[in-house]
Amino acid sequence: MFSVFFAIRSGSRGLPAAILLFVLFAFSNADYLLAGTLATRQPLRNVPLFAVDGYQHRLLVKFNDDLQIRAIPNGDIQSLIKGDIIGLQQLAASKQMRFSQLIRLSDDKIEFLQNRGAERSGIAQPDLRSMMTVAVDGAGTNDLLALGKELQQRPEIEWVYIEHLGVPPPGDIPPTTPSFVNSQTYRGPNPGMNVDYLWVRGGLGQGIRLSDCEYGWNASHEDLNDINLHLEPGQTLDPFVHANEWDEHGTSVIGIAAAPVNDYGVNGIAVNATIYTYPEWTIEEGFRRTTCIAHAIANSSAGDVVLLEMQATGPGGDYGPAELDPSVWTTVKNGTDAGVIVVAAAGNGAQNLDSAPYAEYRNRGDSKAIIVGAGTADIQHLPVSFSTYGARVNVHAFGRDAFSLGYGDVAEIGGDPNQRYTWFSGTSSASALTAPSCVALQSMAVQVLGRRLTPLEMRQILMDTGIPQGPGWHIGPALDFKKASERLCSYLASPTDSDGDGIGDLCDNCPTVANTEQTDTDNEGLGDACDPDMDNDGIMNAVDNCNYVPNPDQQNHDTDSLGDACDNCDNTYNPEQYDENQDGVGDACDGQLHIESYYPPSPTINIPYSYRFWAVGGLGPYTWQIVSGDLPYGLGFVGDTLGILSGTPNYCATFFFTVACHDSDTPSKVDTLAVSMTVLPQVYICGDADGSRAIDISDVVYLIAYIFSGGTAPNPIAAGNANCDGGVDISDVVYLISYIFSGGLAPCAEC
Repeated sequence: MFSVFFAIRSGSRGLPAAILLFVLFAFSNADYLLAGTLATRQPLRNVPLFAVDGYQHRLLVKFNDDLQIRAIPNGDIQSLIKGDIIGLQQLAASKQMRFSQLIRLSDDKIEFLQNRGAERSGIAQPDLRSMMTVAVDGAGTNDLLALGKELQQRPEIEWVYIEHLGVPPPGDIPPTTPSFVNSQTYRGPNPGMNVDYLWVRGGLGQGIRLSDCEYGWNASHEDLNDINLHLEPGQTLDPFVHANEWDEHGTSVIGIAAAPVNDYGVNGIAVNATIYTYPEWTIEEGFRRTTCIAHAIANSSAGDVVLLEMQATGPGGDYGPAELDPSVWTTVKNGTDAGVIVVAAAGNGAQNLDSAPYAEYRNRGDSKAIIVGAGTADIQHLPVSFSTYGARVNVHAFGRDAFSLGYGDVAEIGGDPNQRYTWFSGTSSASALTAPSCVALQSMAVQVLGRRLTPLEMRQILMDTGIPQGPGWHIGPALDFKKASERLCSYLASPTDSDGDGIGDLCDNCPTVANTEQTDTDNEGLGDACDPDMDNDGIMNAVDNCNYVPNPDQQNHDTDSLGDACDNCDNTYNPEQYDENQDGVGDACDGQLHIESYYPPSPTINIPYSYRFWAVGGLGPYTWQIVSGDLPYGLGFVGDTLGILSGTPNYCATFFFTVACHDSDTPSKVDTLAVSMTVLPQVYICGDADGSRAIDISDVVYLIAYIFSGGTAPNPIAAGNANCDGGVDISDVVYLISYIFSGGLAPCAEC
């Protein structure tokens, strides 16, 4: 370790004595400065090469740091410093090896890892990008072992390893009752309602009261016995309710609304809400529909939600909403006027509320309740045949296939009636889905707005942000609570927008990362721009082989870095996923021959160049030839089975030529590719002697090593001519030091 102290004379272009001492010191310690203060990394050698039976295996290699070897899209490799790896490339071609970078992070991220490791440890870090997988079609374990042993003998390689895939975790204990959460498709994105998005955004119903008005409930169900249903005091369910299994109906409703999060059963939508239940038929009072509604509303505050899981026979001869009963309508209107949000089932009678028999109902005006129709549980969002409909029906939700508790038609675990599960349906399921979702949205509104939404605000948001229904009678849009939650910020006068993307922080799924589109692949409330697991499959993006498709098993039969779940050729190696005819089947497995070298890199004049053309499909091996045009001067083409364009270009111009590829089938398939290739002039930064794209003390050290110690010359040599005098000598070193430390003129400023 050493320290250098020197004085700086502001604005001077001379060479202060202290700086001269620095130069002389650097001259005598050039090698030390070039290496910085980092200790040399000890390379890994003699890594054991073995394979245990019972696993899938993969061959890994790491190349020597100093060669800076990189994988390129066609599976070949190249050296960034133009190191001599021709022998290695020929071996790879003869064995049909394909290389892929092992760590699938951005170059910037890997550079950060390496720099941070070096800074904190003081030890030079390995070239992480030179760790690669090696794939060979059809190779078994013994083939990989043999190939690994051959690679171990190569001087370019630091280590070779056989990786064992699918090693099991150390234990797994299944629950007694399975979790049915995956059956609750209404929780997710379209065709679901996106309520899981509300959860991640903090909308779990906290601080909001949900009151359910209907016949009864089974509070002893295994997925409800841990929550308090707050049965209306002084009321006992009439035995007739249980005899008709109407208490199973309420059990299904509360399961959807509030079943707790545990390892079994279902998860409710508003799990942090307070639940109250008001029976409409009791021993004490008999049938008491309007009374139970009134009691629920009386006990609710503005912004709380009351659910009417009931229907009434209408003048059209079948079932419509409960508020067809004018006593119910009056009570509901009283509640909504007081700010209580009322959600009600439209009824299962397929009644047209716009028809003549319902003119009186329409003439009453708007009760301000949210009337919910029943739609299909798919992206078509069609009206279900039994749903009552008409302009008064505001929105719709699943009228079939809403998984919940009760009845036992799906499962009755151990024959226990308290462990029953069902596919709930009707406008009952639709309203049961809507009410707790409103509760969850209301709890988010309190966070965003500092207040609760009014009944009309809640209804309008749901209608404005919903997914348009499919063709058929009117049941309103399907609910989308992601869009509904984003609408909340429109009620703020001046929302804070930290990332400047036009979306207020409180409604932004990445408030510190600009993402105007708010793309959220897994619809769990955290935008892709800041989500470490975009598809929510438990595999972090950095190591997930399908970032946009959930695949926790990470199966990848063709080892091409893309999992089977998102691979357009899941049994054929094709990391580029080219699909020339856009039919969803990749070029590599559609039976045709395709040259895939669409964008060969442009060569630079007087810089050695090598590029191997590649193709997929057909029957290998392939044969290559140039069929027309002119190659860049100085480059030649090695045809036959190689297809390599290489040499040192010596003239800057654009050249046009056509490459042809033939497969080995009978008759032979052929594909051609017209290539336009421009030879570029060398581009450099004057004074950037080490080619780092920056001018700093490392360039001074580089020049000193070149001038005094026989180090590598700047490339091109003109990059080291900082003072524009036509040569590279100590005066260029002095010029750079003056620029860097004394505010002197920039390199080449006087050219």
